[in-house]
Amino acid sequence: RDRDVTGVQTCALPISDERALLSEQHRAIVEAIRAGKADQARDLAIGHLREIGARVIRMSPVLADEIVDWR
Repeated sequence: RDRDVTGVQTCALPISDERALLSEQHRAIVEAIRAGKADQARDLAIGHLREIGARVIRMSPVLADEIVDWR
C-alpha cells in the first residue's frame, strides 16, 4: 500500500493529490469568472460537479441514492 493512502480512501489517488486536483479545478472556475467568461465557468463547474457526483456514487452507492432521487 502507498504510505499516503488512508485505510478509508476509496479512490486510487493519494488524498493530497486529490485535494490538489480539486483546488486546481476551483482555481480554474474562479479565474474564468474573474475574466468574465461565464460560459467557460459554467462548463468547468458542471464538469466539476459531475466528477464529485461520480466519486460519491463510487464511494457509496447507497448514500448517492439517498441524496439523489433517481425516479
